[in-house]
Amino acid sequence: MKKLLIFFAFVLVLNQAYSQTQQASQQSNVKSTVVNGPIITFDNTIQDFGIIPYNGSGKHIFVVTNTGTEPLIIYNCIKGCGCTQVDWTKTPIMPGQKGFVLATYNTKKIGEFNRGVDVYSNDTNRPKINIRLKGSVEVVPGGETPPIVVEDKKRDTTKIKKTRNGSQWITCIL
Repeated sequence: MKKLLIFFAFVLVLNQAYSQTQQASQQSNVKSTVVNGPIITFDNTIQDFGIIPYNGSGKHIFVVTNTGTEPLIIYNCIKGCGCTQVDWTKTPIMPGQKGFVLATYNTKKIGEFNRGVDVYSNDTNRPKINIRLKGSVEVVPGGETPPIVVEDKKRDTTKIKKTRNGSQWITCIL
């Protein structure tokens, strides 16, 4: 019985020593993992304009910072619809430096909007990031108003026969 108790105590000590060695090994692996390469960081990814007057400014500059160790390249920015225009830094952004993505919403469309732009870069962890413009375009008292468009419809000509004291043709234009 005594030998069995000593054996279990020995196994317990070995198990404890082995688990401490594994934890130390995992911690050293975590410490030695350094993120290399470009890292894209935005100051914000959503611009909420609130209420914008009709034909007001719907532009916003999203500031991009390269927080990585290699040059960041923004390859492309794809807008979600034709009501949004986009421009961006086309040259490599060096580590620690800043660039931009300029997004412009067409404020000649009245109503609420929530439009996105997909930004593609050489950041291996996040190669695609979605940035958004949102708000509401309204007519403001004293401000510019949108033009009123009235469609010119083709008119039909119809003949109606009327009988009263004879036969007459009446042409009605609808």
